Amino acid sequence: MSLTASILRHASGRLLFAQHRFGAALGDFRAAGEIATGGLAISPCWLPWRSRLPWPRWLSVEPDTARGLSDEELELARAFGAPRALGVALRAAGLVAGGARGEALLREATRCSPAPRHPP
Repeated sequence: MSLTASILRHASGRLLFAQHRFGAALGDFRAAGEIATGGLAISPCWLPWRSRLPWPRWLSVEPDTARGLSDEELELARAFGAPRALGVALRAAGLVAGGARGEALLREATRCSPAPRHPP
């Protein structure tokens, strides 16, 4: 399959998630990830599929897998160094981790994006 298919499945997952169809969204996000990683596009800068997973719903069903994927995306984002990808990964990891570690990750995420510019 082409990497374009991963983008389409990712977009479908986002739509399903917005419709509160979490099980179907999870399936599309996982499929997007499988296609992307199969095409060697593992960077969250290409497709942040791990951080788009419906974390609250998924944590109750597969907590170890959710933690593993959020940690993996965070590691890849740190290695790449793109601020937006890092902020997205930190947010997901913070939500998954919860507690003091989660709070620290969420605070770090707020420092990843530059402040919005306002016209003079």
